[in-house]
Amino acid sequence: MKSKSVIISYSFGSRKNGRCKSNIELAKFTEDLHEKTRAPVIAQHEIAECLKSKPLFVVKRHRIKSNYLGSEEVTAQAVYFIRKKGFSSVLLVAQPFLHRHKCKKILESYGLRIIAPKCPRYLSTGNLISGGQGVRKVLLYMRSCRNLQGDEGCSAD
Repeated sequence: MKSKSVIISYSFGSRKNGRCKSNIELAKFTEDLHEKTRAPVIAQHEIAECLKSKPLFVVKRHRIKSNYLGSEEVTAQAVYFIRKKGFSSVLLVAQPFLHRHKCKKILESYGLRIIAPKCPRYLSTGNLISGGQGVRKVLLYMRSCRNLQGDEGCSAD
């Protein structure tokens, strides 16, 4: 019997020489979720490289040569595959602190039913330093706040 749900697992960072901690942790969460739900997996290639079993579909590169493979493109390719195969809902795996909300909003813009399972403790913040372009922007913003406000940094107070 075919599952009506599919897991989409987004990467969070990459390294030229080796796997980054956040993607290893996201892959572990993906495997745990797959084992629990038996839902097939769609994974961004950095996650697929860390998985023990082969995903149903892997997003490897942007469809336009030399373009950055961001969340929007991963989602576009995944949604095309989801609709082609007839899945009705998505179990979302993404780094919870900086990436999950964005991925959820992109998926919702396609009219999909999104289930965002509770993240295990080991995914609380992940390895922020290994993140992609968006993470660098957030970290630069935080640094600029710290420079403007002195050593206190950005505070919500």
